[in-house]
Amino acid sequence: MLSTCSNFYYLPFNRSEQDANVRITKLSLRESLEKSDIVSQSTKQHSGASCTRFISQKIYPNTYVRPAEDALAHSPPDKNGQNDLSSFSIKQTTPYNFASLLPSGISCVTHPIVGIKKNKASSRSYTNKENRIQSFDDHRKRKKRQKRCCCSCTPLCTFLSTMGGIFLAVLLAGILVKILSRKDTNIKTTTTTSTASTTNTTAICSPPCLNGGTCVLSNNTCLCISDVWTGSQCQTPMRIFWAFDNNLLDLYGNFPGSGKNNPTYQSPGITGYGSCLYLNGSLNQSVTVYEPPFLNMAYTSFSLTVWARANSFRTGCGIGICDNAIFGQHDQNTVRRSLHITVRYQTIYLGFYGDDISGSLVLQPLVWYHMAFVYDYQNREQLVYVNGDLDNSGSLKGPYEGISGDLTIGTNGVGSPNFWDGCLDQITYFSRAKSAAEVLRDATLTVSYTFNNNTLDDGPLGINGTGINVQYSPFGRVNQSLKLSNSSSFVEARGLVYLGTNGYSYSIVIWIRPTSVAGGTIVHVSPTSGTITWSMPMLGFTNAGNIGVQSCSSSGVVSLIGPLISTGVWTHVAITYSSLNGLRLWINGTLFNTSSPNFVWSTINAPVTITLGASPSNVGACASGVITTGQYSDLLDEFQLYSRELLAAEVMNLATP
Repeated sequence: MLSTCSNFYYLPFNRSEQDANVRITKLSLRESLEKSDIVSQSTKQHSGASCTRFISQKIYPNTYVRPAEDALAHSPPDKNGQNDLSSFSIKQTTPYNFASLLPSGISCVTHPIVGIKKNKASSRSYTNKENRIQSFDDHRKRKKRQKRCCCSCTPLCTFLSTMGGIFLAVLLAGILVKILSRKDTNIKTTTTTSTASTTNTTAICSPPCLNGGTCVLSNNTCLCISDVWTGSQCQTPMRIFWAFDNNLLDLYGNFPGSGKNNPTYQSPGITGYGSCLYLNGSLNQSVTVYEPPFLNMAYTSFSLTVWARANSFRTGCGIGICDNAIFGQHDQNTVRRSLHITVRYQTIYLGFYGDDISGSLVLQPLVWYHMAFVYDYQNREQLVYVNGDLDNSGSLKGPYEGISGDLTIGTNGVGSPNFWDGCLDQITYFSRAKSAAEVLRDATLTVSYTFNNNTLDDGPLGINGTGINVQYSPFGRVNQSLKLSNSSSFVEARGLVYLGTNGYSYSIVIWIRPTSVAGGTIVHVSPTSGTITWSMPMLGFTNAGNIGVQSCSSSGVVSLIGPLISTGVWTHVAITYSSLNGLRLWINGTLFNTSSPNFVWSTINAPVTITLGASPSNVGACASGVITTGQYSDLLDEFQLYSRELLAAEVMNLATP
């Protein structure tokens, strides 16, 4: 006959401390039975008997237990009158056996065990020593493990989990700092009033640089790599080019001109092969480029260059009346609203109306001048150049603010009459500030032939060469080269104005690789048109195989002899001349010989032609000298002609490409 099982409170008791006082955990028996998470509570009926409330998780052998009623009987009451086990101690010397706790005739057949999955009953027989009940010691250990990571975890697990958490926290913090830093940088880059103190280590240009431009860290602006690109992003600049070769068209097709009072053309222009725009000032002749399209020059940088030769200049008059206008855009007679580029009192002049700058060099009539007018918006600077040299500059200027107006050539809206009298040629507009080096190149590089399978001019004037019986070799000093292989092979460059003008400086540079050095002409000069009464070789070989150089003064030929030249080997040769330093010969970048005394270059004061590789004629006082004229044989490369004397550093740079 089955009866009801008693309630039991199982007390942990270490086997090695059987004689020690065991202090029951401070826990009301009733609370432990009702609330403790280790209590499995279930009531099952077995033939009228029920077994209730056993505290157990896992069954361990030799666990010491005491009947719950006995524990209650020996525990003093708490302040609420309840039995409190917190102060209950027992001295246990004889281990209890689970079976001995049950009165005779009473047995517990089945009970749920904590640790078995919920809703799953487990039927076990608790008889004698086979019954195993987990002690509170194991329970406390399990609770300590749960407190470490909210789950059961060993010390190693705790350490690894902690380190993982720290790593994730650092990673998230780094990502957050990067996002906030980028936001601060964008504010600093795009807002001029930002006071963000973020220190950039990488330049950020927004919008980004185009066409290979480099973003500069110091100011987050784009540095463009060549004069082809410009603007805040190195975008393709606005370009205008009026060549005036018998028309008023813009080479790029955007700004064609319309003549007023029938302007004409005159040949040769500065290039020698074309024409210039000829304006008669007394007839008020000029050119207008009507809008649309409107050329917007307000609040931006720009450069305007022109070759000009005046028949005469107005002098001895007041402001406006003495202007000789070259270019303009008139919005209104208000400060910075009327662009006027002119020659005032025989000096070049760049004005925005009330915010202007004047040059200092006094210009002369009937002389070709290269003039450059540059405005640098970023630095608020106006600059004017004559023949590549800076004539004057002014800071804290502008910007130009005109928002409407046609373009005018040969007149402008400031003062009247102000019409240009003479020739204007090769007017170019560029929507950025050109550098001093670019202006110098525009003004003084007359011809540049690279001979990369053609004789096209890479210089600003576009004086293309003409090849006769020529070939090209892949074995150039720089890329390809010109190959002259028979008795009538040469290249001509025609219509060179400055080289044909008395007293002008010049420089000639070229790479040579001859197969024979017993005489031969490398560079020859002669008139472009008319009867040839003067011509001469300028660079060639002597009979002995030395380099020979010749020039011409009013007294006759001036000659220099250089070193012996090896065949089949590239040699860089440069000739420079100025009235100050005379004639100089440079070999592979090093000065080799110079003339004495100094002299003035004497020529025919007319455009001339340079011939490379042959001597078509030899006439006049300077025709004979140290050079044995004849056909040059084999390779030439990188020929350049300048209308100035190159500096030693420039020669060295050209000799070390």
